[in-house]
Amino acid sequence: MDTFENFASVLQKFGESINLQPLALNDNNACEVCLDNAQNVQIRFNRERSEVEFLTELGDINENYLERSCNCFLKANCDWELTHGMTLSKRPDALKILLGYHVPALNMDVPLFENLFKAFIAEFEIWQQHLIQIYRGELPEVLSEL
Repeated sequence: MDTFENFASVLQKFGESINLQPLALNDNNACEVCLDNAQNVQIRFNRERSEVEFLTELGDINENYLERSCNCFLKANCDWELTHGMTLSKRPDALKILLGYHVPALNMDVPLFENLFKAFIAEFEIWQQHLIQIYRGELPEVLSEL
């Protein structure tokens, strides 16, 4: 079984383990998981890099603090401890912040995928709270030293 087939199997088993409708990759090697009917997480298999990619929208940026917000996120991306290897970026066509995570797919199994997914959701929750503060023009304490 190649890496892609293995990941497709892991994804299906993961969906079953959390009582979701069967998770299957579409023609773009991606699928979406909806959390609490409010948050979508895109999961994609990158064949060229043999990586699993997680992507979700954190929320809106206040246009009055656009430059300050983007500077905070760029600086946070440089500190692995702040993002735990994940990436914050601005959506090019909107005032939205995205959280992305790229991990090797080699030897992926269900427990590893579950741990990566949980880590991604935990990081999402942390950065969503930071974004709320930044939207109000406040600087979260962890970002104040950047």
